[in-house]
Amino acid sequence: MSKIIGLTGGISVGKTMVANLFREHQVLVIDLDEIVHDLEDNNEQLINEIAKEFGPGVLSNNKIDRKALGRIVFGNHFKLKKLTNIINPYLLREINQQLTGDLVILDAPTLFENALYNFVDEIIMVTCDQLIQLKRLINRNQISISKANLLINSQWPSMIKQQLSDYVIDSTFGIDSLEKQVNQLLNKLR
Repeated sequence: MSKIIGLTGGISVGKTMVANLFREHQVLVIDLDEIVHDLEDNNEQLINEIAKEFGPGVLSNNKIDRKALGRIVFGNHFKLKKLTNIINPYLLREINQQLTGDLVILDAPTLFENALYNFVDEIIMVTCDQLIQLKRLINRNQISISKANLLINSQWPSMIKQQLSDYVIDSTFGIDSLEKQVNQLLNKLR
């Protein structure tokens, strides 16, 4: 039986760096965004369910057009919840097929928003200074401050996620600090 750890955090807080550090320690990391993208590109049944619910405008070359779908669900809690309810059964099946080893990290940016916290044994929240997060997002996505703030504010507030998490990793101080925090946490988790 695998111990399943949810790894979450807001956009551009360093969650991918933390996931990569776990991989370097030979911990299986399952990237839920990758699974969802693969399902939206290749699972005909899921694609049909999404198109039936949100209309044929969300399709492009028989795959889900994530930008078109995003325009429909972004900022609309009711529609986003409908999408989550359609995707989650497929997602959970895929996760269960990939579970191997004693310790598994589920890299899940929207762990709380998509109600996947019930599926994990413990939760790690990655956070960083808000100004650093904003700068990282602006530089990474080449977007304006207002667009970056909109993306950050579309997710659950960091403080709420921290209160609901078992562990918090702070990426504010760079990779050396992250490596130390991940090593300490691995000793607790194993």
